[in-house]
Amino acid sequence: MTRTLLVSIFLIFGATSVFAQQTIFGVITDEIGDPVIGGNIAVYNGESFVTGSSTDIDGNYRISVDPGEYEVEFSYVGYDPQRLRGVEVLAGQENNLNFRFEDAGVLLGEVVVVDYKAPVMGVDETSQGMTLTSKDVKKLGSRSINAIASLSAGASSADEGDAVSLRGGRTNATQYIIDGIRVTGTLVTESDIDQIQVVTGGVEAKYGDLSSGVISITTKGPSSKFNGFVEAETSRFLDDYNNNLIGASLSGPLIQRTLANDDKQTVLGYRLSGRYTYNEDDDAPATDIVYITDETRERLENEPIQRLDGGGFLPRAAFLTEDDVQILDAQPFEEFERIDLSGKLDARLNEAIDVTLSGNYTRRNDRFTPSEASRTADNWRLLNAHNNPYDLNQLYRGNFRFRHRLGNQASVLDTNNTSLISNALYTVQVGFQRTDQLVQDTRHQDRFFDYGYIGVFENDNVATYDTDIFLNPITNELDVEFTHNGYRNTFQSFTPGTQ
Repeated sequence: MTRTLLVSIFLIFGATSVFAQQTIFGVITDEIGDPVIGGNIAVYNGESFVTGSSTDIDGNYRISVDPGEYEVEFSYVGYDPQRLRGVEVLAGQENNLNFRFEDAGVLLGEVVVVDYKAPVMGVDETSQGMTLTSKDVKKLGSRSINAIASLSAGASSADEGDAVSLRGGRTNATQYIIDGIRVTGTLVTESDIDQIQVVTGGVEAKYGDLSSGVISITTKGPSSKFNGFVEAETSRFLDDYNNNLIGASLSGPLIQRTLANDDKQTVLGYRLSGRYTYNEDDDAPATDIVYITDETRERLENEPIQRLDGGGFLPRAAFLTEDDVQILDAQPFEEFERIDLSGKLDARLNEAIDVTLSGNYTRRNDRFTPSEASRTADNWRLLNAHNNPYDLNQLYRGNFRFRHRLGNQASVLDTNNTSLISNALYTVQVGFQRTDQLVQDTRHQDRFFDYGYIGVFENDNVATYDTDIFLNPITNELDVEFTHNGYRNTFQSFTPGTQ
């Protein structure tokens, strides 16, 4: 089965867009509380300059940036530059960041760096839910996005990793958004998450018509310095489930330029990541698993029918004993394999235009027991687990964003500014998703007429008779008379199928 989805195209005008855009805004004052006019604000990703602005006559400023963690530097004549480290800009929100310069005193000519303390509650926050950053996700120790999302109040999941229900709604009513585009199917890995936002109530109009809630994910972008990591896990020598994982990531700038103040600015940056997961049993059982021995399985496949002493026959599996089965700690033939690849390119064409191209590929191959919720599954698992089918799912997803800032982005006080528009932008965003799914038997695959073929049963047509017993008047003895009444199909032998 093949399913193709072309996800929405967004054209958004204004200072902030529906999903992808968010702002840092606030008021800068001096030590006595008066507004600072023409104060400079510079936003850094590590040591790389991202963007900046200046305050107006009321000390106000507003800067549009992508979600993530930044360092924000404030500078003004007569004061040492002050830099706040660890400023989290949350996706789709206006992030208030006011700043007050302290008494200048003796100017040291150095940048003073302090850690940013996030407010307990955001300004004008009307929705209920939870927002977690990559640091929070790392501390949780879970690799399932659904399991992470279910930690929010109003969210629930039947089992870890299962679909999430928000405020009692159906699981298929939960909307998923990745980097501003609605998606379905497999999500990204938790190591690619920069922020995850779960909205369970007070859903804003920007999300459209919803009957439940939203799980919105922002993926990580290129870093300002070259960095990478490799991770590996295995339980091969610790349990019978044999869980294995290996992942890697590489990120950094490809092209940088030096600004007039010697700051570095990334013109072209990238991020690549990949992960391979393999589990021999991806759904650990709560009880022991009973499965036939290899010898018994071979005997049943070669001689599935057993003759009865009194005539007739029954399936040989009806006569199994304890010696024919084995007790296992893990379910056999329940392997799960997954490959995740993702990449992102950020390009700043000029001070007004930047583009982002991202995509990911996921391949899942999951063997499973049919009818797991019914009693039939117990019989299947006991006698036929070696024929478990597999579910192969491949997902291709791409996202392109074009962002254009209009007018002067720096300061309304700039004497060289002749534009009537200031601090405004529009975004064009296009998303594409394609999902291919194939569910089939490991042996027969797409040879449909092989399904259900067991082998050749040899039968003989044996004549049957009606009997009539009567007293012979001549001999005065009982005589038996046989009258042919048809034929009976009688099992003789079985030849196993070779396909």
